[in-house]
Amino acid sequence: MARLIVINQTVNPAFNGWLRQLAAAVGPLALWCGNPPPAGLGPDITIHPAPAYQRASAFSRLRTWGWFTLVVAGRLLRQGGRTPLFVVTNPPFAPLLAGLLRRWQQRPFALLEWDIYPQILAPMGLAGPRHPLYRLWFQAHAHALRRASLVITLGEEMAGVLRAMVGDAPLPLAVIPNWTDTEWLRPLPRPENPFFQAQGWPAEDLLVLYSGNLGATHAIETILAVAERLRARPGIRFVLIGEGSKRALVEAAIATGRLPNLHLLPYQPLDQLPYTLPAADVGIVTLGDGYEGLSMPSKTYDLLAAGNAILGISRAPNDLAATLASHRLGANFAPDDPAGIAAWLETLAGDRAQLAAMQQAARQAAEQQYSAAICPARLTAAVRQHLLAT
Repeated sequence: MARLIVINQTVNPAFNGWLRQLAAAVGPLALWCGNPPPAGLGPDITIHPAPAYQRASAFSRLRTWGWFTLVVAGRLLRQGGRTPLFVVTNPPFAPLLAGLLRRWQQRPFALLEWDIYPQILAPMGLAGPRHPLYRLWFQAHAHALRRASLVITLGEEMAGVLRAMVGDAPLPLAVIPNWTDTEWLRPLPRPENPFFQAQGWPAEDLLVLYSGNLGATHAIETILAVAERLRARPGIRFVLIGEGSKRALVEAAIATGRLPNLHLLPYQPLDQLPYTLPAADVGIVTLGDGYEGLSMPSKTYDLLAAGNAILGISRAPNDLAATLASHRLGANFAPDDPAGIAAWLETLAGDRAQLAAMQQAARQAAEQQYSAAICPARLTAAVRQHLLAT
């Protein structure tokens, strides 16, 4: 019989690795997810498939979030019992379900708040604070927070938002960031990097990389504006790898012929990540307007492991900007400051000692604070202490 039921609509390799560690530490687990790993997760983890997440549109997101939650709710109500729940905000309706099950079944639960809803609905353009759905969701989420045995989130700014949601009520809150595999991702000299060598770029160039979703909430226009400012500056090269709704903007900018310093590549296979990320000197991480205190981009940790200095594009204060400042491994700029970003990159291109210090600090932070050897163990310890102690 499972000691813990884990609810997470979309699992990834890092999360799956933690589940294996957790099962080894506490005993059998049940995982309810929408994308079951084809090979399973071992004999101690029973997987229960549920509807998969679809992100094609706002409607498909809401529909698949809701359908997953209803399916899981029906199964748990029929199953009965008081097996504790570990609930990820994926789908974001799941914490609301956990709060109801705590009342109906006296079932204890923990919440892992990767993104904070309903506040994120506003920058997504779906609903603002005056919308009835937003207000009802906010109240239900705050109720769930008050009933949780443990709440985990990724940074202090996000923790502050969660504390404000419960007012004066006590909140058993732990700040545990996401993590990266520092063995799989590590700095790699350009002469030994087949991806870099295949591109034919000059080895001495400062390479500035954005890798990921070119979506509506990402500051792609800012990156293009910076490249435009530096188009006549030799030795600084911009590379964008990814797909998304703003890819057309990048293609149009390249088509004008005015940005010879900008290259656009499609998504690369996952097994190429140990080569694509270390090819860069500076990695770009963006946080959309309105997401401050509500999310922390997980790609940050992979870039740190690869030894990239980090260019953050976001409006401070937020956990991204705080991470860069606390470790001195990069700099954060507002999306409307391409001039400041361009000047900073020119400084790094001319001061390789400063760049090397940031890159060394990035790798050190990944190894000492954000590695797969550290963060999952902290997560396991928190679950054992607050959710499984009885």
